[in-house]
Amino acid sequence: MNQQALGCAACGRQWEQCGGLAFAGGKCCIPGLTCNKKNDYYHQCECVPISLFWGCQ
Repeated sequence: MNQQALGCAACGRQWEQCGGLAFAGGKCCIPGLTCNKKNDYYHQCECVPISLFWGCQ
């Protein structure tokens, strides 16, 4: 597995946790997703909307 694939493997997929206090896992999301803070203890990977009126790609 190449380095880029290893990096993506450590990053969260959609709806997975990507951060928060005491979270020990990966603090990144795969390309096309962003890590959104829900509260101090839970951050979640979610798709990035292409506009306010459209869904994600």
